[in-house]
Amino acid sequence: MKSTTKRLFAAVAAAVILGSGGVRAETVHQWYNGYVDEVAPGLIKVDRRTFRVNRQTRVVKHVKRRGAVYEEPARLDELRRFDRVTVKDEDGVAMEIIIEKYR
Repeated sequence: MKSTTKRLFAAVAAAVILGSGGVRAETVHQWYNGYVDEVAPGLIKVDRRTFRVNRQTRVVKHVKRRGAVYEEPARLDELRRFDRVTVKDEDGVAMEIIIEKYR
């Protein structure tokens, strides 16, 4: 009897946990590749898509040395028009910008 009760309790607990949505892994970001069209204070435009930029935006550059690609810290003022970039977008805000210098 105890074994059946334990199994029933485990099944109900699993159904509640899985049914409540507490275990879902959802991503709310997208990655965009392209060339910089315009850089303005608080904005960056990549292939006709406009992204807001804030203090939390992480900016790095990928550089190639001795056949390997390395990631180095960068700043927004290093961005130039026609630079190839990858942008991590979360609701129109650029959370990460990767400047691809190795291409």
